[in-house]
Amino acid sequence: MLKTFFKHYFEIPSSKTKIVCVGGGVGTATILKGLRNYNYDLTAIVSMADDGGSAGRLRRAFAVPPPGDLVNCLAALSEEESIIQQLFLYRFKGERYGKDTDIGGQKLGNLIFVALSDIFGGNTSRALEEFSKIISSKGRVLPATVNDVNIWAITSDGKKVEGEENIDLGKYNSKSRSLREVHLNPPKAKAYKPSIEAIEEAEVIIIGPGDLFSTVLPVLIVPQIKTALHKS
Repeated sequence: MLKTFFKHYFEIPSSKTKIVCVGGGVGTATILKGLRNYNYDLTAIVSMADDGGSAGRLRRAFAVPPPGDLVNCLAALSEEESIIQQLFLYRFKGERYGKDTDIGGQKLGNLIFVALSDIFGGNTSRALEEFSKIISSKGRVLPATVNDVNIWAITSDGKKVEGEENIDLGKYNSKSRSLREVHLNPPKAKAYKPSIEAIEEAEVIIIGPGDLFSTVLPVLIVPQIKTALHKS
């Protein structure tokens, strides 16, 4: 009771529970959107292995990290309920799997992230920081790794499948449609330091929901992240 009295008397702010959400995609964005209005310190750590769709096209065309999951999660954390948030999620009409340099099928938020990355000389951290300010984010979104990474998987009958898009869309010749394991290329990709620090400081860690082999595991198998989670 004495602690409660002093807290209210001196207006001591309550500490925020530190929550880390691991994965990316629609699942993680939905979790963040549900948690953002509570008194939590939110951080999302997302996969950098996306090589398909419009984000994959930008990755190849401009040599930037795939912006899709970064932008979706930042938009989910946004305080903006105005047209600004809709603008960031707006997708131009066209083919998502078209030519790498075509604007058709691209999301405006992804293009803004590419522009910010170029403005700050390829500094992803600075681009994310400025993007967060623009969209009034109520949390942080961090890449799992600083390396240019891809993933490959092995089916239950031993066939190798290259690339996130092929894994995600089931584009592989195999008698079995089930997957047995997934790997990073390069296997010892270096984790983004702030992501490791966020896991070490977290009081709650939420893994998923999302596609296990193409969204969740590509974060968990980054060696330093795997070690940090074991220690947590």
